[in-house]
Amino acid sequence: MVILALLGMVIVTTAPVFTYGRDEQLTCSHDWSTWHITTKPSCTETGEQEKNCIYCGIIKSEIVPAEGHNWGRWIIDQKATYFKPGKQHHICAKCSEREDKVIPKKETPAGFTKAGANLFAAVTVNNTYIYDYIDTESEKLKKLKFGSRIVLRYTSDKWVQVGNDKYRGYIPKNQVVIYNKKKKHVALTYDDGPNAETTPVVLKALMKNNCRATFFVLGNSIGKETGKLLKAGTSLGCEYGNHSWDHAQLTTLSEEAIASELSKTDELVKEYTGRIAPLCRAPYGAFNDTVLAIMNRPNIFWSKDSLDWKYRDTTNLIAYIKKKVKNGDIVLMHDIHPSTVNATDKICQYLLKKNFELVTVTELAAINGTPLKNSGTYYGFSGEWE
Repeated sequence: MVILALLGMVIVTTAPVFTYGRDEQLTCSHDWSTWHITTKPSCTETGEQEKNCIYCGIIKSEIVPAEGHNWGRWIIDQKATYFKPGKQHHICAKCSEREDKVIPKKETPAGFTKAGANLFAAVTVNNTYIYDYIDTESEKLKKLKFGSRIVLRYTSDKWVQVGNDKYRGYIPKNQVVIYNKKKKHVALTYDDGPNAETTPVVLKALMKNNCRATFFVLGNSIGKETGKLLKAGTSLGCEYGNHSWDHAQLTTLSEEAIASELSKTDELVKEYTGRIAPLCRAPYGAFNDTVLAIMNRPNIFWSKDSLDWKYRDTTNLIAYIKKKVKNGDIVLMHDIHPSTVNATDKICQYLLKKNFELVTVTELAAINGTPLKNSGTYYGFSGEWE
């Protein structure tokens, strides 16, 4: 510290501190200035900065790291498909450099197996979509209506992959029926059950032969034990329709009574299958405009009446099936008669051998591309009725 007296004032100044080093020369203890950029770094190139001692003037420099890009979001230039890769790019917000990237071609997700030859999928709900991926929140590629038929490529537990040489996509498996276009199709229907003794025989035969059927049930026959049969049939892919509460002739009832016959049965069908019966069948085949309006669902008649209730003969029923059943038929039978249920296994075996697939009524309509309209009546899809 130096103290100077000047004009009667005392001035205190701070001087650099010098020390002796080994070589006995004076050295500076440096008082550095702040860093200042001499070469500004870029996204990819390093820069340089320096500072100096305010006493001795020596300069110290160091490298400033490159800043790195500040990339924006990827922008799709061309979507990837199953047939060719896509393209995307993003741009640095600082230097505007562009980076391009190839999007690999799409691949079928894990868990899918290749579908066999000649397999198609037909839509069994009023409306659905082909999705871009196995997620109903993914992009909707195409809207499909009931009965739309598409080439099946791969299947999994919950989804099917469909498409052609122009597109590929996915549909929930529970919204389609998978069928072979080279085969014929028929819907076996059983009325008046469920019955704790006889209905299980039908279900066992269907399961053994990998077949499905439609059951038109009576509400007053559905209880705790027989309700289990509805659950079992649903797990096999079978379908349940409303056949009224107690087989009343609906055309003789008031509107309120008709509604009650159907609604009480609907409640029990929903309890054991998870949904209200999608179809109805009027007892005795008796219906009019009032009945159809209150049903507010497709009314399913039949194209082939086996008269199993009249003859109650297993051999006779099998012979009828062999002689009469054709592609697109809806066959009327009753699962409350031992003679009928005992014929089911042989009926399935015979029809399978004759190149039939046994499906539900809704599936048969979808395969034939015929929408089932509410309050409409359907007699089958074979062009015949008896």
